[in-house]
Amino acid sequence: MRNKYLYILLFVFLVGAFTSCNESDKNDGIDFLVNDGTKAEAFAGDWYVTFQIKGQPSPYGVYKISTFNTSENEKNVFWIKEDFQVKAEGDDDLTFSLLDGKDIAGSYNLTSLTGKIFPKLGHSKTGNVTDSIYMEFVYEGDTDVYTIKGHKRTRWPEDDY
Repeated sequence: MRNKYLYILLFVFLVGAFTSCNESDKNDGIDFLVNDGTKAEAFAGDWYVTFQIKGQPSPYGVYKISTFNTSENEKNVFWIKEDFQVKAEGDDDLTFSLLDGKDIAGSYNLTSLTGKIFPKLGHSKTGNVTDSIYMEFVYEGDTDVYTIKGHKRTRWPEDDY
């Protein structure tokens, strides 16, 4: 009987030894956020924005755009996806500008784009503090300056549009 308990104890010990967690397991399975997350994290997110031309709001109201890292996962290089999808490069002060004006999503090539992210200076639909974004751009073959401004998506359902 005594050997039976010894074998059970030994079995439990061995199972625990082979299945014990390591340092990366301490993040509940999201260690990629700590160790390997996007290097363009400061620029990445979904944004609820309004579109303006010559200071006049568009009839489209509020809509969502996205900014996200490139497949190369460089520190300050990211994609901006609106009706167009272009590559931008940012600085540590969270300003950014057009890196490549070629639109990979369609035919809206840009000749210029500049912008800035303002941490914790935006407010969601319900008043939650979030980041703010502002950018100006010019389409190829057009001289009008278009403006996009808005706030970062909070992911709270009551803040979604």
